[in-house]
Amino acid sequence: MQDNPVMAGDGSAVGIVAAEKQTVHLPDALADRRFTDLRRQRHSKARTMLGVPLLRHQNVIGVVFLARTEVKPFSDKQVELVTSFADQAVIAISNVGLFNEVQKRTRELSRSLDDLRHGAKTGLARPAHRRHRTRDQEPAQFC
Repeated sequence: MQDNPVMAGDGSAVGIVAAEKQTVHLPDALADRRFTDLRRQRHSKARTMLGVPLLRHQNVIGVVFLARTEVKPFSDKQVELVTSFADQAVIAISNVGLFNEVQKRTRELSRSLDDLRHGAKTGLARPAHRRHRTRDQEPAQFC
């Protein structure tokens, strides 16, 4: 993909999916006026193409792409299966993001706890329940 990037609306099947944000089934890509990416088609020899977007919050985060070198449309059942797979992939990707956030927060809390432990050992920090107000300090007032 780095050597051959695809952009939304670039005339490739994946680009069409990204631009339209919906499943695109091209039974014969060469007969579809939206498909103009002949350079890649000549290289791959793909004729029938299916692209299903990975949508998260109405944004395309990827595309599941299938192709055949012969004109042989995908069945409704096959399209449904790939769509289900794409939906599950988005859930998995989202879960990885949530997991990474939890891991990051756990590391931050561990560092804070280590800092508190170190401070308690060296006397640099006192637990909140051991702090005392002097007579000239007034408690904070909140509105």
